[in-house]
Amino acid sequence: AEGHINYCSSLGIIAGRGDGTFDPGATVTASEAAKMLLVAVGYNAEIERFVGGDWAVNVNAKASALGIFNGFTKNVTAPLNRDDAALLIYNALDVERIQQYSGNYALVYSDRRTILGEVYGVYKLKAVVTGNKWAQLDGTEYDERLADGKTRVDNPRVYTSNTLGTNTGDSSGNANNNNTIIDLGNTRIFDVDTPVEYLGQTVTMYVRKTTVLNDYEVLGVQLREEDNTVVKTAEIIDVNPSDNVFKTLLKGTGLTIKTDKDNTPEYYVNYGKVADRDAANAELKLNPAKNVVGGDTIIDNKYGVELTIIDNDKDGNVDYVLWLQEDLTQLTAKNTNKDYVTFLADPYKPDLTGYNRARTIDTDDVVFVDEAKEGDLVLVRTYGGRYYVSQPEVITGKMESYSAKKTAEQYIVVDGETYHASFINTTAGGQVDQVYTFDVADCANKGDDGVQWDITYDFYLDSNGHIAAFKPSEKLVPNYALVLESGYNPGV
Repeated sequence: AEGHINYCSSLGIIAGRGDGTFDPGATVTASEAAKMLLVAVGYNAEIERFVGGDWAVNVNAKASALGIFNGFTKNVTAPLNRDDAALLIYNALDVERIQQYSGNYALVYSDRRTILGEVYGVYKLKAVVTGNKWAQLDGTEYDERLADGKTRVDNPRVYTSNTLGTNTGDSSGNANNNNTIIDLGNTRIFDVDTPVEYLGQTVTMYVRKTTVLNDYEVLGVQLREEDNTVVKTAEIIDVNPSDNVFKTLLKGTGLTIKTDKDNTPEYYVNYGKVADRDAANAELKLNPAKNVVGGDTIIDNKYGVELTIIDNDKDGNVDYVLWLQEDLTQLTAKNTNKDYVTFLADPYKPDLTGYNRARTIDTDDVVFVDEAKEGDLVLVRTYGGRYYVSQPEVITGKMESYSAKKTAEQYIVVDGETYHASFINTTAGGQVDQVYTFDVADCANKGDDGVQWDITYDFYLDSNGHIAAFKPSEKLVPNYALVLESGYNPGV
């Protein structure tokens, strides 16, 4: 280590213990690491007063201002572990390098170069993900997606630095000057996989040789939390219909859903484009059954339906409104020899729950999140031309109480736990023997399609813990009496 120590010491990156000795086997604190990184990018330790009794105070102030401590939440005087050290190094790679000093003022290079860009040829690209191997958000249908290993982004722009000075403003004529980004056009497809959750959100891509789009390599992608505001729920927004709207959900978030042409958000159900919120309600069919209040016509969400609202540029205007609705159905066939499956289909919803009109579906288009066998009741999410199959959680118990009041929250209590009725699709309800769609309003109605007192049921939950359907734990047998002898004599 002697050669490395001498080299770093000659550059002022390290100064030892102050008595002319070095301790390469000792732990390193965040402040010590930050000092080394600051000098490595060109800061002068003497001029910046990174030496002497107040060195740590000055280092911490400069490192915080430049973002080296971004994401670091521990005590800066505590020893670093490998993960923390990697975080600080990562942040420092994107700090603008110092070219020279004018008096006591550090001057960066005119092209705003960083170690990340200059040494490794890597730049940061900021863009909104609008398509990947899962689905698309491009005015497309629910069954469209990109090929594996592809991600489409809109309005990609290259950042040459992560510091405050270069993260603001737009480029002029694609010039890479102070406070600028490099605009690369409207839409690009890159060779990289991204998660389904990234759809609609702004990300940072780390790309090598970005300025030559025919010769690039994506090294990584991450969400830009500073740009995205995301509101999610799988609950009813409010039991009062007039308050069961986006405005209630977004209260306190700073977000607004605009209706003017230039700022209206895009609406999608299972990643399929719909015209507006009314069209989404028509697709989701939230209104006809299980109404909290009679006459409820506009409902922006209900229990079990996953609603995601995204502002991806911090302007306070919602850019995307996404609903995701699953279905409780039956896996009616699973043929491993011929590689196909079939599902119980809903003839009234030929798209999301049509399941190829109950005909065979190639197993390449079916993703079994959980193992399932023929005859099982399963939860299916349909989007991007694929069917994602999981097993529903089943709770077994008796109804202890319920509330079906139309002007208050509706619920059922099963063995001490409170549940709500789910508004996912339930193709299995009424079509599979003794399986019924759950509706609180039908409880204790003395019919098989309602939950009765003193009977043990299996309750099928959606992915968010709400009751979608139920069936008796033991098959109910009608009450019959066998008459062995009668005192009635018609001849008397």
